[in-house]
Amino acid sequence: MSPNPSPSRARLGARGRAIIVFVIALAVFVATYLLGVQNDVGQRAENALLRASTLSSNVPPPLDWVSLQSIAILAVLIALIALWRSGVGGAIHTVLAIGIAVLSAKALKNVFLERPEFHLENPGNSFPSGHAAVVSVLVMALILVLPSTGRWIVMLLSAPLLVTISAQLLMFGWHRPSDVFGGFALSLGTLAFGTIIRPARGPVESGTRGLRLVRTLFMVLGTLGFAVAFAVGVAGLGAGLNTRVMLAGEIAGGGAALWVLALVSLLRIPVRGRR
Repeated sequence: MSPNPSPSRARLGARGRAIIVFVIALAVFVATYLLGVQNDVGQRAENALLRASTLSSNVPPPLDWVSLQSIAILAVLIALIALWRSGVGGAIHTVLAIGIAVLSAKALKNVFLERPEFHLENPGNSFPSGHAAVVSVLVMALILVLPSTGRWIVMLLSAPLLVTISAQLLMFGWHRPSDVFGGFALSLGTLAFGTIIRPARGPVESGTRGLRLVRTLFMVLGTLGFAVAFAVGVAGLGAGLNTRVMLAGEIAGGGAALWVLALVSLLRIPVRGRR
């Protein structure tokens, strides 16, 4: 018989973890919008980045892979995994979360949120990024519906994809850094809110050793990326070097991608029986 765990080792419940992740995602979304979109200095930095971008609609993979067909195929695959692990309710829940994240990104960008033009260049609101939202919500939903033994593998495989797409959205002039951060935060918050409404039962296991190691690695590398991006961005703005500002945005986008993958691995869905 195993001894009862001490209160200091008690694990946080699934709903408690989901609330923490949701609050983080909401705070990042609001802060990014206020500092990047509604702020004069933030707009100046992002305009410098856009001036260094190569405006093009002819983009290479993996950004070129994002289409209605690929989105539908991945959504069906995720729904089938959720159906196997969590039943019909889990499948519906997951599909709704994906749909809400995608549709809310479009509605927020085109209807509800505005971008004041402090510098009268690069007009129009593009916050949050629909591409960042749809790709990240699909990747994170796949991680969410998998058991702990498979999560860290998907995290390692999907990290280069998410980091590359975030960089491509900037380098081809499709979006600003705040747009990408907002899209990531919106998707993470949507999934977290869903697990608040429909949490797993009982305490949350910390996961396999591999999952814990990958989660910690992503958090450390993501934080390091933000620090490097800040230093490079400030130096680039001070010297008037737009290419350095672009590099800073790409590094920061990679850091954000690693952090959302780490945070979504803290969430858990209800499962049927023991897995």
